[in-house]
Amino acid sequence: MSMQDPSAAEPVQVFEDGSGDRFLIYGVDDGARVEIRFDGDALWMSQAQIASLFGRDVSVISRHIAAILEEGELGDAADLHFLQIKGPADRTVRAYSLDMVISVGYRVSSAQATLFRRWATAVLIRFATRGFVVEAERMKAGGEQDRIRELRDIIRDIRSEEANLYAEIRQICSLC
Repeated sequence: MSMQDPSAAEPVQVFEDGSGDRFLIYGVDDGARVEIRFDGDALWMSQAQIASLFGRDVSVISRHIAAILEEGELGDAADLHFLQIKGPADRTVRAYSLDMVISVGYRVSSAQATLFRRWATAVLIRFATRGFVVEAERMKAGGEQDRIRELRDIIRDIRSEEANLYAEIRQICSLC
């Protein structure tokens, strides 16, 4: 099965609002769009957001989550979080980790879930074949200085190891 280059139409964008909060927007060509806020480095989504993401009813998402937990695919403690929603009537909303969202996405049957799986699989294939995945446009857009520094440090470490290897080879060759 041949896949289109997913970088041609990345459905995921990360933005930062004026307060410094980061949020991710997942959008597809048919106009469906879901905004997910970060809590630190973790993404958390309510069942309603997951339902919107995959174009299904909340009850369908709830059944998939129950099956994932029952089968032990994921554990409840690490994949469940409670968010405080501020407004006229403050309330607490149960939110699920990105791991849970991905697991649900691979179970749900809908056109939007299929698009999500194609995108997620393409990213995984890039990682498996290249050993890394970089969203160049996201890095160029700015606001990712910590990630750029992290990437620079990783590259520096790789180059350092490479330089050490060449030094060892030169030393071995000098003994011949």
